[in-house]
Amino acid sequence: MTLLQRLILAFIPAARRAEAEAETRAWHYTCEACGHARSVWDLGGIRWKASGQSVTRTKCPACGTIGFHTLDKRTTH
Repeated sequence: MTLLQRLILAFIPAARRAEAEAETRAWHYTCEACGHARSVWDLGGIRWKASGQSVTRTKCPACGTIGFHTLDKRTTH
């Protein structure tokens, strides 16, 4: 857990911390070139009670190309 995550979670009630982490782990950035996905939690962020999608241009650690990465929430059933 990064310093930013610890700081933000310190202000969330204890009963909600696990919920915030689980929901953040469901959000992923996916490389449009190779399909490599990384969770927002693993990248050091928090995305809780959020909605929508976004696109970011960055370098993919898997294929090395600088391209677009789509942020979306993955649901498991």
